Amino acid sequence: MKIIISYDLGYKNWYVSEFYKYFHERIIENYPEIKFEYIPLREIAFKFGFDVLGSIFSSWFNLILYNEISEKFFIHSWLDYATEIPKFCLEQNIHLTTFSCTSNLTQNIINEYSLKGIDVKPSTYFLESWSDYDAISKLDPNKPKKRECYFAGANHGIRQNILGKLAKNNFFKINIKSNPKQFKQKEQYFEELSSHAFGLSLNGAASICYRDLELFGTGVLNLRAPLHCLTHNPILKDVHFIEFIDDKLLNMILNDEKLDFEIENRIQKIEHFIQTEDYNIMINESKKWFNDNCSPDSQFNIISSFLKDFSVFE
Repeated sequence: MKIIISYDLGYKNWYVSEFYKYFHERIIENYPEIKFEYIPLREIAFKFGFDVLGSIFSSWFNLILYNEISEKFFIHSWLDYATEIPKFCLEQNIHLTTFSCTSNLTQNIINEYSLKGIDVKPSTYFLESWSDYDAISKLDPNKPKKRECYFAGANHGIRQNILGKLAKNNFFKINIKSNPKQFKQKEQYFEELSSHAFGLSLNGAASICYRDLELFGTGVLNLRAPLHCLTHNPILKDVHFIEFIDDKLLNMILNDEKLDFEIENRIQKIEHFIQTEDYNIMINESKKWFNDNCSPDSQFNIISSFLKDFSVFE
């Protein structure tokens, strides 16, 4: 069997492209009887007549495997809008047999495309940089933690409303990524993050963020908005994170209601929770999820399992 493998080489230390190169190396080692030929994404997009720059098919976040004989495809994507890819393939008569992603993936989407002959698999998610997993793994797990909630990230869209309100309470330590005075090198960022007992994770274009993974790996309790996406090994409310910003609080924020009492009440519950054994259990479960789902080796095993020893191309 000959398999075309396609991804973009990207730039140094960006996790997505570095992982796809790693995946390529490992798949060759594990399946010596299969011939693999690398083709850049732009070339495979051009081959099928797609816009190389604007096509969701040729996104840097995609890994494509293709059998020219059977004309069957496998695509894995870490694109925020990855769930649009099966629709694109159906419209373009691309024989996509198996597709894996995480961002915004729901059971309804899996069911919808199952009826159309596409096996959609919940995948795992990625860290920002290739060196992040090792950097996080080397942190001191026993360092003292401040009873504060840390956030460092972009301030856009609905986040502006949320962060604007939360910043008024001293419990939240908010650093905006675009502010030069608050910028930190990655090692410094991980050290500062891991010195806090709590971390805030907010949805962006996708319901999940590499910030979730960073919090799990650093042993920082993840306080987040509702998680509306599926992963290969589920991330569960009250097992791996606490839903601090639920629909009730979000509506109060958007309606510009008085929040002091509501936020203070939630903080008190969190401060009580950290004194219980349930807190230690949640931190350990989160770290276990990180170790089982975020190393390159574990991610290779998860994603390659979707190929079913390449029977998906038969």
